[in-house]
Amino acid sequence: MSIGSELLESLVAIKRYSADVWGQGPEEMILTPTGNRGNYFSQQDRQASRVEWLETLSLQPISHYGTHNLKFGSTVARTANRGEFMGRPVNIQDNEGRLLKRVEFVNGKPFDRSDLEVGFFGQDHWLIDPKVALDLGMRFERQGITETFRIGPRIGLAWTPFSHQQTVIRSGFGLFYDRVPLSVYAFDHYPEQLITTYGPNGEIVDGPRRFVNITDRAEGTPLPFILRKNIIGNFAPYNATWNVEVEHPFSHLLRIRANYLQSNSYGMVIVTPKVVQGQDVLVQGGGGRSRYRQLELTARFSWKLGQQVLFSYVRSRSQGDLNEFNKYLGNFPFPLVRSNQFTNLPGDTPNRFLSWGFLSLPWRMSIAPMAEYRVGFPYSVLDAAQDYVGVPNSDKTRFPNFFSLDARVSKDFKVNPKYMLRLSVRGLNLTNHFNALGVHSNIADPQFGTFFGNYKRRYLVDFDVIY
Repeated sequence: MSIGSELLESLVAIKRYSADVWGQGPEEMILTPTGNRGNYFSQQDRQASRVEWLETLSLQPISHYGTHNLKFGSTVARTANRGEFMGRPVNIQDNEGRLLKRVEFVNGKPFDRSDLEVGFFGQDHWLIDPKVALDLGMRFERQGITETFRIGPRIGLAWTPFSHQQTVIRSGFGLFYDRVPLSVYAFDHYPEQLITTYGPNGEIVDGPRRFVNITDRAEGTPLPFILRKNIIGNFAPYNATWNVEVEHPFSHLLRIRANYLQSNSYGMVIVTPKVVQGQDVLVQGGGGRSRYRQLELTARFSWKLGQQVLFSYVRSRSQGDLNEFNKYLGNFPFPLVRSNQFTNLPGDTPNRFLSWGFLSLPWRMSIAPMAEYRVGFPYSVLDAAQDYVGVPNSDKTRFPNFFSLDARVSKDFKVNPKYMLRLSVRGLNLTNHFNALGVHSNIADPQFGTFFGNYKRRYLVDFDVIY
């Protein structure tokens, strides 16, 4: 909607969904070194909704020490989450079927939580002169259930330092906050775990030990942009990200770009087993951390008819706490809560090479090839009791290196002056390289260390109607 020379945009969104999870039968879940048996332990019945109202006002450009393009906005959202989580017993057995541990779930009850979020932001795209553009922004937001008020500053710069205006330097920094899901505040309504440990002759050697669900207060932070009350569950997870990028064309055919990015997250919600005043507890706290660093080098060769080929190398490192809350509070949780560790994350990829492009062929045909080579993902080694052995996700325990060569060949057929039919054949993993999907990672498994699963060479045929 136009208001004079300004533009006002309004958006109202309503979302409702339900999630029901249950096992395929009444059998108890069994975890063994060689795989799982029985039926899934979790049963959930959950309904959630979100109603959001967003207003954005864009002002006409203002000429004052350059050109300012101002934008302001506000948001109000109400979310609700209700349901119930129930868990059936889980048995941990060795290869001979001897019971090592039994996990039972007691005292769960229905939950019903709601939240009101409000936010306001302002930003300015400031074109100082044809060589320099600056983006300044600030976001203010409050999440009611956490009793926190959060301020997120952002700044970005684009600079062409030379007169030919071909080399471009870009950089930016911002604080970004995660909305804490309502499932976090249903934790005290989840059933408590009752764990019993057995000896080789079936005798009880430990337990039953009852783990009480406790939600803690957030750990203190020197960050001055978070204001919160000293209450239970006052979480405010945030991410501080900055990057710098240089792009330069060496000719009309070749353009090179180098980008470095660093992203650190703090205050993440994690669930950890502990002993507090002699009582076994599962503590839900806000002390989780993660960090990500990435150096990317990209070369692009381009020529007539839109043809181009790109080559990219990424050097990265991704580390963090493993016990994120959604592994136990998500739609498909895992029944065991292991001790938390700060280590490589499951998607850590130190080295990755990627090439893709678009090439024209005779007879109105084209080909879009893509090749990827990367270091394999890390995995965790477990023992018969399903506990970590050594450091989980270590650099010493990784999947084999991944390689895939894909290509899509397309041909256009003109049906009439208005419509065109594009027929495509896509080939995946054309070299039929073995890219493992799983690994026998339990040291008590006779096939320990063996990788399995693979998507072999395959072809897909599809078509598009272009008009």
